[in-house]
Amino acid sequence: MRAVVCKGKGSVEETLSEVDDYAEPEVGEHDLLVEVKAAAVNPVDCKNRAGNLSGHEEKILGYDGCGVVRKVGAAVKGFEEGAEVMFAGDITKPVGSNCEKIAIDARICAKKPSSLSFAEAAALPLVYLTAWELLFENLRLPTDGSGEDLVFMMLNGAGGVGSAAIQLARHVLGCKTVIASASRPETEEWCKSLGATHILNHRNDFEEELKRLGIDKVDVCFCGVDLDDQFDRIVAIMRPGGRIGSITVGDGSKIDVNKAFFPMRLTISFELMFTRPMFGLEVERQGAILAKVAEMYDNGTLKKIDNKHLKGLNKASFAEAHELQESGKAVGKITIEY
Repeated sequence: MRAVVCKGKGSVEETLSEVDDYAEPEVGEHDLLVEVKAAAVNPVDCKNRAGNLSGHEEKILGYDGCGVVRKVGAAVKGFEEGAEVMFAGDITKPVGSNCEKIAIDARICAKKPSSLSFAEAAALPLVYLTAWELLFENLRLPTDGSGEDLVFMMLNGAGGVGSAAIQLARHVLGCKTVIASASRPETEEWCKSLGATHILNHRNDFEEELKRLGIDKVDVCFCGVDLDDQFDRIVAIMRPGGRIGSITVGDGSKIDVNKAFFPMRLTISFELMFTRPMFGLEVERQGAILAKVAEMYDNGTLKKIDNKHLKGLNKASFAEAHELQESGKAVGKITIEY
């Protein structure tokens, strides 16, 4: 099968190549063989390419994917050949979605929203799973809309995870006050279009920014950038008893948790979307979350988060996607249609 293969670690030019005869994956009893129609590129793709996070000397990158089921494993229930599905994959596997076909655990898949294209749906899984698990599993926030009085803040609001978290905060948690950090006109508008009620410029002092917005303290802060550089700034604006969530730490030795745990009784939690498939931890919950997200798209609750569309299962497309992702200028999600 055709694939874009990553060998070793380093730059796009050093690592990525096109292959026409890569072996098709074997299908396990819990797997679906999916013909991939589109994929999305996330920061983790770039980090795995540059630093070989997965430990595989040769690998096919790509975690978000969407396509058509071509074969169903013996133990799989709820899916049939021809079904259109989306998934976020498993970083420990050597074959990701940057290829024509992938064997993926059916328990971490869901039917594609019927209202979205393959590329639009490929943008969803990794970021919605990340945001949902951190907010509603790790931080144990309610999913019944009863969080209307909570003040929610999203750092890196225009990123992929931020684009999902802003919408979940509004429509699942039920927050009436959703602050998103942004510093450019285009990122400010993007965040507002997804439901942010206030914009905070992360280049400025957080306390001063809240005063400007007429907001006292924050109840829930979702940090979508390295926590080490933001921790002290976040703690300074948290309401006692508040909750902080992080998806990337940076240098953990720089984080003084005494400032959170003892005086203010804050809760801090960390999220890695790959934990469930990596450790076999109730993996079916990811499929259930994605099914709920798909339902919310089909009933019109959630807005699309893909913002850059590329075409072609080739090195050039992925090189452009990786370059944009690493530039820090990406808004929303980057998708590639095959």
